Amino acid sequence: MKKIYPLLLLCYLLNPLDSGAQKKYNVIFIAADDLSIAFDAYGYPDVQLPNFARLIQHGMIFPQTYCQYALCSPSRTSIMSGKRPDSTGVFGNIISIRSTLGEDYRFLPEYFNDYGYRTEKFGKVASCKHEDEVYWDYVLEGQGETRYGLRGTPDWWIDTSVKTVQQTVEGQITGALIEKIKQPVATPYFYGLGLSTHNPYTPILSSWNKLGDPLNKELLPVDINGTITNVLGNGSGNITLPDTPPNDTADIPPIALKDPIYYPPEEVQRIRHAYYGEMIELDEQLGAVLDELDILNLWESTVVVFWSDHGEQMGEHLGQWLKLTLFEECLRVPFVICAPGKKTGVCNKPVELVDIFSTLAELCGLPAPLGQQGSSLVPLLENPNAQWKKAIFAQVQRFVNNNHNDTLMGRAARTNTYHYNSWQDQGEELYNVVLDPYEYTNLARHSEAAAVLNHMRNLLAEGWQGALPPVYIQSVYYRDADGDGYGKNHDSTIAYFAPDGYANKKGDCNDNDARIHPGANEKVCNGKDDNCNGSVDENKPQPTITPLGSLDICATGSVVLRTEKGPGFSYQWKRNGNNISGATSRTYTATIKGKYKVEITYNGCSSLSESAEVTSSCNASVLSNEITSSEKLSIYPNPSTGIITITYNSNSAGKIDLKVYDRIGKIVFSKADKAITGKNTYELNLVMLKPGVYDVELNNGALPIRSKLILDK
Repeated sequence: MKKIYPLLLLCYLLNPLDSGAQKKYNVIFIAADDLSIAFDAYGYPDVQLPNFARLIQHGMIFPQTYCQYALCSPSRTSIMSGKRPDSTGVFGNIISIRSTLGEDYRFLPEYFNDYGYRTEKFGKVASCKHEDEVYWDYVLEGQGETRYGLRGTPDWWIDTSVKTVQQTVEGQITGALIEKIKQPVATPYFYGLGLSTHNPYTPILSSWNKLGDPLNKELLPVDINGTITNVLGNGSGNITLPDTPPNDTADIPPIALKDPIYYPPEEVQRIRHAYYGEMIELDEQLGAVLDELDILNLWESTVVVFWSDHGEQMGEHLGQWLKLTLFEECLRVPFVICAPGKKTGVCNKPVELVDIFSTLAELCGLPAPLGQQGSSLVPLLENPNAQWKKAIFAQVQRFVNNNHNDTLMGRAARTNTYHYNSWQDQGEELYNVVLDPYEYTNLARHSEAAAVLNHMRNLLAEGWQGALPPVYIQSVYYRDADGDGYGKNHDSTIAYFAPDGYANKKGDCNDNDARIHPGANEKVCNGKDDNCNGSVDENKPQPTITPLGSLDICATGSVVLRTEKGPGFSYQWKRNGNNISGATSRTYTATIKGKYKVEITYNGCSSLSESAEVTSSCNASVLSNEITSSEKLSIYPNPSTGIITITYNSNSAGKIDLKVYDRIGKIVFSKADKAITGKNTYELNLVMLKPGVYDVELNNGALPIRSKLILDK
């Protein structure tokens, strides 16, 4: 019966699935039983697994992945709990997986179930012999324990009970999962699929014949007793064997080795051939799942995880078979994560299967589980080159002198370059796995490796707590379509590292033009808001007019107007909206009343000032820009460009003097003439005078008569 956990239920009710900021993806959790890395993706050309290669195209492969214990139940218990074997207390397949953790511990599918996921299991996923200790909403068993209760030697035969991969037990389980994936769901799901390459190796004939030598057929056994019938298949003579030195185990502590089982080379090839045939069948089953994910377009809504509980010895190190060693063949496992929105490719940082629990929880937006001893791999899914763990760890228990009451724990520490095993007082191993990938040379007693040996000893002594990766902090990143380093304000994501096409700065007002962003310089007169501050062309000149004195012409005779200066500026002064001919300097002297503006042009862009109004308090005629007139004296035209006509009505004949005064009272023009009784007309040429306001005086010997003259050129 499923247990109800009130606190977790309350958390779920307070944070329902559709209210969270992060989407809760579906999970397809594919567990491979005893699958080693002996296939093409890991550099072993004998075995081609095209569907595994397809899977990698959708996600991240971690080639340097270690299991924590090279035995089914200890490894799977570590994965499902997020704790290491020392904490789970599970060192064998017989002991209950809850013996140390307790009845209330929430294993991975149970944790997801507590947060609203429907959990279903298809085949062997969570443990070995203790699958029923983990709750699932639905369970479809596979072969059960029958396949795993046979003798501890590598056995093989051809399964003649079925003809196709789909008809095998794992094929049927895979088919059931696919049918379930097709069904619409109201809640997110966590589906576990168990696939197997477990001993005994029993591929069907078609899988066997995808390897080997078709030109040299052999009769093949059809049961564990080696019974030969008429089943004829490819020979195994072209299956590659490692070039193991004859003294390979001489430098290895005896406790590191299991009791060897010796077979002639041709039988080792057949065993490998059968094992590889099971790999091919597993790959076909994987391909059927990938096909359905493609058909239903589920990659954007589903996290897919593929892992193997441990690897497998295939006779390496002079007769080591199956599991329970600390050699690379047992500890390194296939591991791929496909997660929506995360990177695809290869991450060569050392990682561990114990990291899966925390990783899946974070990818699916669940709270970080308490007490986890693995590290979420999400930072590496965003940046495969990020600094990571100093080392990864594994262990295996040995009985000293075959005494089950006297146990010894062998422990391994692995970096990208070195693999170190400590057997306490029974010996040590140190291998350079880059130069010596098959671990033929134990460097532990080589003096030139002393510094490395001490370093690896220290890593192992500090343990997983001392090897943890840096603590990365998530930040907000903004979609940056044009790659200018600035993103849109309202299109963001939270991540440890900037995803492709995102930036950590926001405020881009035009994400289609890399020249426009908050850090750009505003370009003059291009009609664009280059620096995204809300103003267009704010750097273009904005002229103002400053009068140098009073704006009243009558106060000084003229008004000097000035505006800004700048390199490349050109000017045009205007009066009452019309250009003033020749007024193209920074300063202009106004001698006529009116509303003045100045237009500044720079880089082909023009700006017009506000107006400055020049006034005149002299007399009505000036104020109205009409001809100055009095009872006896008039001037025409007024304003004038310099040629004026003066009319004067005289009461008597006589001499007169005509004088013109500037605004400071200086005589700038003088002429003597005669007047007749009645109307007199005089022509004056004043073009030599500067524009401005002048007083024209006519003196007939009595009172002088004056009138204002405005020269405007």
